[in-house]
Amino acid sequence: MLQRVTELDPFRWTCSQVLKVEGENDTGNTLRDAREITSFVPESHRSMAEGCLLLDENLRFNSGTNKNITSSSILEVGVNKTLRTIHWQQDAFYKCGGVYEWTKNEAWHWQRGLGR
Repeated sequence: MLQRVTELDPFRWTCSQVLKVEGENDTGNTLRDAREITSFVPESHRSMAEGCLLLDENLRFNSGTNKNITSSSILEVGVNKTLRTIHWQQDAFYKCGGVYEWTKNEAWHWQRGLGR
């Protein structure tokens, strides 16, 4: 997944709380402290599940609150076609800031801890 995310080069993320798995994500290299992220916006599980577009490791969208239903990979059929095959709350997506200004310069991202 790292290679695909690196290729996409996103500057805005939604992160979920992840349980520690011994030997997998419990070292100083993998643990992160969200308190240092200046652009942190907390959301409930329900609003994230219904209003956010969540991708799995194969770049398939999860369908709302039922994570067992996924779309085809956006790499195979494109974003527009996959969005028509899943359930998600568009009004919740807009409410949580899902559509935003994409033309901010790189310095703006670094100042807010979003990197690039």
